[in-house]
Amino acid sequence: FVQMSELKKVTHNHPMLSLDKTKSIEEIKSFIGNRNWIAMIKMDGLTCSLLYENSRLVRAETRGDGEVGEDVTHNAMVIPSIPKRIPHNGRLIVDGEIICTRDNFKDFESEYKNARNFASGSIRLLDSNECANRKLTFVAWDCIEGLDAECDSLNKRLAELIDYNFEIVPFTTLD
Repeated sequence: FVQMSELKKVTHNHPMLSLDKTKSIEEIKSFIGNRNWIAMIKMDGLTCSLLYENSRLVRAETRGDGEVGEDVTHNAMVIPSIPKRIPHNGRLIVDGEIICTRDNFKDFESEYKNARNFASGSIRLLDSNECANRKLTFVAWDCIEGLDAECDSLNKRLAELIDYNFEIVPFTTLD
């Protein structure tokens, strides 16, 4: 376990923007048009990007303002759902969400207002031992860099991430 004195700021190697939200089916239909689509469950936690180099996890960073986040690698190392080694040579960047599942949050709900704020604060703890006790989960929603050209669709990238032992956000498609 690691005890940090502060979280270091890191500049992202890709933009980590927020998604626009809508509840209008007509707006969604207009946006999609005749294109293929994929719909994912909205995970309510904290966006995190994982960097792997030559099969090893070397950095985990929060979204922050989309350009600069915080290095939380020490805590990523204690989250069981984050693979520490993957069968991939070279560089791989995986984006996803740090969450606390409803079942795991039951142990903490008397002390904390909601699971999203709990997960967000927990991944940013300075003490990785304390973070390990928070029962956080990482769920991937995309591979930003590093997969072969044949993984040109999100479906294929997610399938490859499953092969690398990532938990992925549940989704459905229409091709």
